[in-house]
Amino acid sequence: MKADDASTWNLPVQVSKIPTKDELAKLEADAEKGDAEAQTDLGILYYRGRGVPKDYAKAVELWRKAAAQGDAQAENNLGEAHEAGAGVPQNYEEAAKWNLKAAEQGHPVAQFELGGMYATGRGVSRDLVKAYVWSSLAAERDIKPAKANLDKIAGQMTPDEKAESETLLKLKKSTSLSASD
Repeated sequence: MKADDASTWNLPVQVSKIPTKDELAKLEADAEKGDAEAQTDLGILYYRGRGVPKDYAKAVELWRKAAAQGDAQAENNLGEAHEAGAGVPQNYEEAAKWNLKAAEQGHPVAQFELGGMYATGRGVSRDLVKAYVWSSLAAERDIKPAKANLDKIAGQMTPDEKAESETLLKLKKSTSLSASD
């Protein structure tokens, strides 16, 4: 998925339209077989009510199965569900936990969400250094709201916090580069 702006967040191409009966049947069969991508996509359809009745609880159930297999999109979706209280009780700490799992896998929307959570202290202890690092990573992946947030965050940071964030950002980038080799 290329998440380049708010209109494409969490909406992979294969679920951006209402599926045909055959497409839905194949997606359901693949999800039932344990295919994490199919579980995630089918969950999105249930969450949005596209081709199936809107059912947040069913969406969360499917995303939990996919997240158990390490699917970053499902982890991000669980973070959003917990933040919104959709299909699960609203719980910012759980939202942060799921966003962190997805962000650590390089999911740019999760990185943006996590940066915002650290900037405001929503679900986590407020930490401008971590807010800046996660927002920077999201901005580098062309998440436009993250770019706007960076100036706001930087404006609140001390010189020491700015230096620390640059060090952590370099470390995070080198770690993710070596992990993808």
